[in-house]
Amino acid sequence: MLSTSEFATWATKVVLFLHNTSRADDEPYPTLLQEKGGNGFPTVCYLDADGGLLKQVGHVTPVTELETAWQDLQAWTALRAAVAAGKADAGKQLELFRMELAMGNRPFAEMVKRRQGVVIADSEEAAVEQQLVNLQFTEILRGTPRDQQQVGGERFVAMFREQRIPDTTTETSYWQYMFAFAKHKNDVALFEELLAHLKKAKAGDQRLTR
Repeated sequence: MLSTSEFATWATKVVLFLHNTSRADDEPYPTLLQEKGGNGFPTVCYLDADGGLLKQVGHVTPVTELETAWQDLQAWTALRAAVAAGKADAGKQLELFRMELAMGNRPFAEMVKRRQGVVIADSEEAAVEQQLVNLQFTEILRGTPRDQQQVGGERFVAMFREQRIPDTTTETSYWQYMFAFAKHKNDVALFEELLAHLKKAKAGDQRLTR
């Protein structure tokens, strides 16, 4: 996709930044892919002027998807500016909350606090709660060094005890990091508990077999 003339034409809308995750000794941003939530090559993201993640589009992405994400960001920018200027009613504030929760570009603590200030329909409660779980998980995952999985795993165990289980595409890391924590602590009981849960919850899942 990156080598097509269609992409070259479309790309005049943005400032391109290509990060080569080569693990070279002099790489100035060795953990950038992880920090932005990527788990495959290539990962396409929109960043703000300070490098903050605005929206992750995905892996090998058609230009049409890039354009859709671009249009979504324009709508988000306008709505956020209206709310910040006090020109939006409660309905627009709820719309912004939903949009940013789906985008996952705001801190978990902020979104939990804002959740208290909007009225969510009963039919949406479960979906909103799951998105908050996913945001919490993703934030911990991005902040955990890949060579210290047990650190994130300890926090994931706390989530697991509260039955807060993510359903994102990177969900396998949730279990992987908890197993790493159990191994680090030589906690056989926890390891067996996690394995038993997975065997029941993921019965038939080929990833578990592997």
